[in-house]
Amino acid sequence: MLPASYLPSPYSFQAVNSGGLKILLANDEQIARARTTFTAPLWYMEIGDQQSLDAVMSWLKVRRSEWPAWGKLAEQKGHLALDKILRKLMAKDKPAASMGMLMRDGSDDRSLVLGELLAGSTGMKECVYHEHRFADVERRDAFRNWLLANNPDANALLEVGLAEGTARMSQLMDEIAAEQVGKAAEADV
Repeated sequence: MLPASYLPSPYSFQAVNSGGLKILLANDEQIARARTTFTAPLWYMEIGDQQSLDAVMSWLKVRRSEWPAWGKLAEQKGHLALDKILRKLMAKDKPAASMGMLMRDGSDDRSLVLGELLAGSTGMKECVYHEHRFADVERRDAFRNWLLANNPDANALLEVGLAEGTARMSQLMDEIAAEQVGKAAEADV
């Protein structure tokens, strides 16, 4: 099982369906106040349909490390300044809908690549999050088998990588592989 907690961020993007689909950027204080009173977000974008909403949220998650800077920009210079930057970035690297998790062999027989398959206006593309090299082929295979059998946890693993970074993701991959190899050894006894 993967840990449920991610690194805290003072800002978060949230998808909402209130008078139409929207993505909001708010800080922790705004989110806490929103439970009792109306609070205007730091930034918002109206989205035309669910597939587009999912694509933009996926695009934002990949750029999670930028959220604090974007939040500060919106607080200091206003929503229009952030809107201009985000739209410019999205024009260069268009949001695409996630078609599912990507797992493929890496650069050698001990490596696996993890990421997402994305479908957008320019067709299908891979969004590689991380290539991990295991201690040996047995551990790579044990991890691959676990991943294939535990798809919801696999998606959570990608979320950990996006939230906490690839070093934490690698640590979890090694822990899962070691656990699976241990279970296989116990079963052989």
